[in-house]
Amino acid sequence: MSNPGYIYILINPSIEGMVKIGKTTRDPGDRVAELSSATGVPTPFILVYKEYFSNCTLAETIIHGFLEEKGNRVSSNREFFNIAVWEAIKIIQDVTKKINLIENTFEDIESYEQNQQNDLQGLADELLRKGESAYFGHDENLVDYDEAMVLFKKAAKLGSIQAYRYLGDMYHYGNGCKENLNTAINYYKQGAVLGNNGCNAQLGYIFWFLEKHLDNGKKCWRGFFQNLDPRFTDSWEENMIVEYIHLAIQNGLEIEHKNKIMHLKKKLIKNAEQKKTNWLSNKSGYTAVKIANEYKEVLFF
Repeated sequence: MSNPGYIYILINPSIEGMVKIGKTTRDPGDRVAELSSATGVPTPFILVYKEYFSNCTLAETIIHGFLEEKGNRVSSNREFFNIAVWEAIKIIQDVTKKINLIENTFEDIESYEQNQQNDLQGLADELLRKGESAYFGHDENLVDYDEAMVLFKKAAKLGSIQAYRYLGDMYHYGNGCKENLNTAINYYKQGAVLGNNGCNAQLGYIFWFLEKHLDNGKKCWRGFFQNLDPRFTDSWEENMIVEYIHLAIQNGLEIEHKNKIMHLKKKLIKNAEQKKTNWLSNKSGYTAVKIANEYKEVLFF
């Protein structure tokens, strides 16, 4: 949602070594006058920098999250930070570049991506990596859903797209938290908007199988297939395509996106056969029947 406004940096001679970083949808000068007139402020605030953003709420969330992670925030419910003015300005300028990149306003994105050494992105990637280690128990790490949740939320605040997918999964399946489908859907929606195709598929599944909202499901599956490259698919994507076919038939819907599905027919059949064999060997009758039906449905094409 668009929320145009300014991110500003203020200093106050009476508050040495700290800066105030906030947002306003009005003229920053008006905000300075408002803050300076408050009781308990011995000297007026001074505006040292301002930057316009098409979504100042998103910008403030990213900036505050980054500074809090670095330990610069004085209190989690205050906008004061222990940081030099020049460093605060650089961080805001880096966020400007990051948001502009997301909105595709750079003419030479490839060149920008190759040359940009962005602390924000690096920190987001590191938080995501640590979150994955806690979520999946990579290497010698123990599975710790609580820790993974904290790390994924921090990574998402800093703009990590994949973190939204993981957070959606955690609330969808109740990993480390109570199952909450509405919260899962919200995280999946944010991830889908930012370009995570797995979020599109998860939304399609939820709307068709759990929510029975067929129109919403169609839109989400459309987004999934539009972003799917049949030349480069993994087993999870292939499973979701089989799930799409199965759910479409189950709901009496016409199967769309047949061109892409046909390109993957051999891989899908192999995938379904393997699932069928695995479940039969585990003597899971109901699931074996379900997989067998999916196998037939893929052969339908």
